[in-house]
Amino acid sequence: MFQDLPRPENPDADPGEAVRWDILMHASELFLHYGFSKTNIGDIAERSGMSPGNLYRYFKNKQAIGLSVVEKYFQMVQAGMETVLMFPEGTPRDRIHQFLRREVEDMVSKLEEAPRLVEMADFVWEDDDGFAILQSHFAWKRRHIGNELQRGIDAGDFRPIDDLEDTARIMSQTLKPFSAPFILIRWRDKSTILPEFDESFHLIMSGIEAR
Repeated sequence: MFQDLPRPENPDADPGEAVRWDILMHASELFLHYGFSKTNIGDIAERSGMSPGNLYRYFKNKQAIGLSVVEKYFQMVQAGMETVLMFPEGTPRDRIHQFLRREVEDMVSKLEEAPRLVEMADFVWEDDDGFAILQSHFAWKRRHIGNELQRGIDAGDFRPIDDLEDTARIMSQTLKPFSAPFILIRWRDKSTILPEFDESFHLIMSGIEAR
């Protein structure tokens, strides 16, 4: 689930961090293959080459492992999304579009590889700490959208907006179904997801572009 995330740079400085990384990597593989509910601590410990008792030295329970996997996943997703904003080419409109589209593309791809990812999404929504992680991700997206909206206003591409934060929230909320695993997994024709996202985005932007 987050195999592309770099390992700890200096495992000798903190061997425990490297062990935790390995546990999370193995746990994510099990969660995506067997499902979160059917994976237990014994399974994760065996895959990690340790006893359950030893694993508890690093994580207090399966929920804590699941939350850490989700945090690492969002770190990876956000790093990918941020690369879109690092290049000055294109307009603020283009950057917002590619920024949000990157997340949709990633989720569609992940679900094709591992449909049981939807169980992790259910866990996040139902767990208070997991939901807090999700809300933090939404807030992170809104901040970046708001920054690009301001750049567009300054450049004369967008009309003046009284409340950037509220506009960013509405935009994010309106497009949320395109990155929601439990919605995408039930999408009858997956080939229409990205085209429909593009159409929805263009419709939203038409309301704020300078005439």
